[in-house]
Amino acid sequence: MENNTHVRILGTCILRDTLSFSSDSGYTIDRFVQNVNPVSTVQAKKLCNEGMDVTQSEAYKTGSMSRLTKFLKRNVILEINKQVFDYLFESKSDYLIIDVISLRLPLARFMSNGEEKLLTYFPTNKPIIDELIEEGYFSADEFDIVSSEDEYFPLIEKYLPIYIDKILEQYPVDKIILVEAYPTRFYLSKNKTLSLFSAGNVRDYMRRLKFGYKIAKKLLEGCHVVEFPDYVIADENHRWGINNMHYCREYYDYTFKAFNVITKENNDKITEERKLRELKDECSMLFYSNYEDLFTGELSKLKKEVSIFSKYMDYFKKLAAEPDKINNALNYLKSHGYSHCCLYGYTQISLLYIDLFKKNNIIIDYIIENTSKKTIDGIPAVHRGNNEYSGTDVIIVCDVNNLDNIEKAIRSLTEIPVTNVYRIIE
Repeated sequence: MENNTHVRILGTCILRDTLSFSSDSGYTIDRFVQNVNPVSTVQAKKLCNEGMDVTQSEAYKTGSMSRLTKFLKRNVILEINKQVFDYLFESKSDYLIIDVISLRLPLARFMSNGEEKLLTYFPTNKPIIDELIEEGYFSADEFDIVSSEDEYFPLIEKYLPIYIDKILEQYPVDKIILVEAYPTRFYLSKNKTLSLFSAGNVRDYMRRLKFGYKIAKKLLEGCHVVEFPDYVIADENHRWGINNMHYCREYYDYTFKAFNVITKENNDKITEERKLRELKDECSMLFYSNYEDLFTGELSKLKKEVSIFSKYMDYFKKLAAEPDKINNALNYLKSHGYSHCCLYGYTQISLLYIDLFKKNNIIIDYIIENTSKKTIDGIPAVHRGNNEYSGTDVIIVCDVNNLDNIEKAIRSLTEIPVTNVYRIIE
């Protein structure tokens, strides 16, 4: 193809996917190494014991590694043997495209005779690691996973500069494209609604990547940087499945256009940066306009959840400020002659009283909740849609969202006394 650009890729599938949506993209990927952590890529010597070749192991021939694709198997072998750069830089291409996204992944750490060795850790890698240790290819007096910031960040600070130096030995900064990308909190579900990923994973990944990219951009000053737009969301229908870094198509279109600005146009630095900034803004607005209704609906739902959460927090703050109030609940039941009760709503507040009442021989006859289960925590469960309540001394409303309306509705259905979690502690 005329004006075909040859590239090598060191990073994640985001980079490859950007160039693979079209068979005539104008790019040829000469070499691609995926999902090797920059820290483990340059740390220590190869993981295999001296004189041993992992490709001769049963793990490789018939075990867990044999079930990997040829491409994924090669990446694992390159990292184990610390040959990532040997393979990638066997010859040169027009540009090197990189990211540091694999820093989001934890590290498997092997300690043998006081020597530390590291490997990119995926849950799918664990069987491979176990088999290679059992066969004697890896030595490990101790084995653990490095993921906490106090252990991980110093490793990034120590080894990422070495990783960048090895890249700069082969390519000048004007031939390096650094793609900055981050996990997204939202994804477009298969039924075209907006859903949320686990906040914990997104937060941990984001902190690691922000830390890594800050170092990389400083060390690669002068390289071409493709920044991450606003409002990007992931796609459950992505070709590789759901992941908080498997984005909707709009993102890959943006990144492809950015590559073209860098590699196909003869721009000066100021013009290039302006064009890349315009593309980023255009992509941000495209995501927002395409999914505005979904964002608005999700924001409304989140505000409602925050409001409900705040009501529960207010209750626990009240108890924290006056710890003795919890005993008032027992006194309330005793003074009214109640030895049995029913809890309306299975909430964090319910858990508090389930524990308290069990310890003080107050029988919880049943819990009223929207569930098809017959029991909750070993206690009989009754669906909230049930209009007949009986067989208990008192119904205690533990759902603090819309308390007054819930109490009013229950009183209209039963002669059983009804109270709530605020009233019993006063």
